Amino acid sequence: MVRKLLLITWLFGQLLVLTPAYAAGISAAQIFALTNDVRTEKGLPQLTESPELTEASQLKAMDMANHDYFDHYGPDGATPWGFMAKANYQEQRGGENLAIGFSDSQDVVNAWLASPSHRENLLDYQFEDMGITVLPIYTNGVPNFLVVQMFGALQKTLNQEMTTMVNGLLGVNDVLKA
Repeated sequence: MVRKLLLITWLFGQLLVLTPAYAAGISAAQIFALTNDVRTEKGLPQLTESPELTEASQLKAMDMANHDYFDHYGPDGATPWGFMAKANYQEQRGGENLAIGFSDSQDVVNAWLASPSHRENLLDYQFEDMGITVLPIYTNGVPNFLVVQMFGALQKTLNQEMTTMVNGLLGVNDVLKA
C-alpha cells in the first residue's frame, strides 16, 4: 500500500512538472511586475493593482472561455468596458490587452511591446490601475493560457487631475499679473 501511494505521488509530481500550467512560469503577479518594470524604465508611474479591474479581467476571461472566442469584443457585443462596469470600475479611460498561447510571462509582455496597440496600453501615461487574469484553458485539447490585462483611470481621478491643472494655470496667471 505504501509503495502504491509513493508511486501515485511520484506520478502526480511528474505530471505537475510536465504540464504547461506548472512549468510555464506564467502568472498574473509576474505580468503585473514586468508591466510596471517597463513603465518605470520609460519614466512612467507604476500602475496600482485594482480589485475591480482584476474582477473585470476574470469576467472577460471566463466569458471568452465559456463562449469559445478570443477577441476584444464578444460574439454578443460585450466590450471590455462592459466587463469593467459589471465589476463596478467606473472608468474614464480604459484599455485591454489579450494573449493566448504563451507559456512565459516575459514572452507575453514582450509580445505586447512588439504590438503598437498593446504597447500603447502598456505605456499610456493616463492609466493608473491594472487588473490581470491568467486562466488555464484547453484549446483543441491542448493545455494553454488565456491572459487578460485591463487598464483604467477612474473618472474622479482624471477630474481631479484637470482641477489641479486648471488651478496650476490660474496660479501661473496670478503670478504673471503681479
